Amino acid sequence: MNKEVLISISGIQFAEEPEGAEPLETVVAGEYYKRNGAHFVLYDETVEEWGKTIHNFIKIRDNSMEVRKRGLMNTHMIFEPGKKNLTSYQLPFGEVQLGISTTGVKIDEQQDRITAVVNYALDVNEGYIADCEIHLEVRSKEAAADLLANEG
Repeated sequence: MNKEVLISISGIQFAEEPEGAEPLETVVAGEYYKRNGAHFVLYDETVEEWGKTIHNFIKIRDNSMEVRKRGLMNTHMIFEPGKKNLTSYQLPFGEVQLGISTTGVKIDEQQDRITAVVNYALDVNEGYIADCEIHLEVRSKEAAADLLANEG
């Protein structure tokens, strides 16, 4: 896969009523590279209401994923099956402590595409919030353009 990619990230939280949960999805252009068997994905997102940028860094290796955010919001989240990782999440209005208990990470690597599905339980300040799922798809820009052309 080449350096320029299209990244699709969607997340869903299953609280009390999972049938009413709807995913939030973001599609952005970014950069990709592979080094020492790990996949790295970088992209920026702008929070319009604050007029500030968040720099995102994702590392995918074997059956784990790390997400780092820097800028308006700061955190380092680690998703490893069977482990609970604690991290702070610095937001514009204060800091919260996150607990991430990962139940599964599935990664599929193809020539022009990488997908990852992460399932985890989330707690904030030691209180359970929800079971969550993240879907990440990284496609080369060429593969994404071909996909869009075939849908139209």
